[in-house]
Amino acid sequence: MPANVSSPIPSATSPRAGRARFTTHWLSPTIITIKVEGELDAATAPELVEHATRHTDRVQSVVLDLSHLAFFGTAGLTALTQLDEAYRDAGVHWGATSCKPVERVLQICKADLPIHDSLLSALAATRKSAPLHLVSQSAS
Repeated sequence: MPANVSSPIPSATSPRAGRARFTTHWLSPTIITIKVEGELDAATAPELVEHATRHTDRVQSVVLDLSHLAFFGTAGLTALTQLDEAYRDAGVHWGATSCKPVERVLQICKADLPIHDSLLSALAATRKSAPLHLVSQSAS
């Protein structure tokens, strides 16, 4: 399994002519973080959803690191809402970090999503909510 998977997504149709970059880090076989950099707008938000749901059949926990975003539009909020539903349906526990652009949109829209102050707190929250997998041992 690759340690890092990087996916630069140009947003040529974005009025800001920005770009988003999604980098997946495998912390374990069932826990990933996805670092999101640049701008999350109408052009790049669908790409985030596609990238962030790529491994739902193999992971138990996902943390989106949004702390490096320069712009977060309402399409970003739509993407997070879609991810919340997709992860819930797949039984994947998730959380995200925040930054000023994300906080502004979430506050205005009064969104109730698992947003945390830091990557460590988001990881801790997803680990607490992840189920334990018990391994049975046969008697010798």
